[in-house]
Amino acid sequence: QHDCHAFSDLGQNFVHCGILATAIAGCTTLTASLNDPEERTSVTTDLSVSYMSSARVGQVIRIDTNVLGLGGKLAFMEAHVKHDETDRMIAVGRHTMMFVGESGKATDFVNFPSTFDV
Repeated sequence: QHDCHAFSDLGQNFVHCGILATAIAGCTTLTASLNDPEERTSVTTDLSVSYMSSARVGQVIRIDTNVLGLGGKLAFMEAHVKHDETDRMIAVGRHTMMFVGESGKATDFVNFPSTFDV
């Protein structure tokens, strides 16, 4: 249908929660990779998201990430998804990752934005 957007939930122009979860996972993965001094690849062991409000297709959102803990095997990240203009919280995500593979094998990430026009 022409009135449905690919990122929208039920054609109501709300961003589908799966899109936000994917963005959270991507941003926290980058945070883990960029903060790992051994530059190892990592895999997800847990991802949880709590949604507080909605985002509409076309709005700009901001995803701020924090490292909660980074050890020899695991990394613990948190992400806050907010409306860029109003700073209103949309969602909070927690992401646990396990480092795998050899040191120095992580993908190089360059100039990855944390503001998305959804």
